[in-house]
Amino acid sequence: MLLRCTALQAAGVLVLALPLHPAHGQPAPGAYPTGGVVVAGSASISRSATATTIDQATGRAAVNWQSFNVGAHQSVEFHQPSAQATILNRV
Repeated sequence: MLLRCTALQAAGVLVLALPLHPAHGQPAPGAYPTGGVVVAGSASISRSATATTIDQATGRAAVNWQSFNVGAHQSVEFHQPSAQATILNRV
């Protein structure tokens, strides 16, 4: 019985440690944000092979995203009209 409890405890520690592994939960290298829809304010979303760019035209904007993953070789840039501008990103 003691051996069984020890094995179960070891399995529990392994399950708890899996989320800490660097490869667990990481987006794919080519992953990028998808499904961006501007729902308030004015902004445009463009994407190249390695970058997603959000150009915000108004002081406030909101974007709904289907997913917001950024892969190892991808970048996301927000260009805002001023330092006081805000954007809400919902995923």
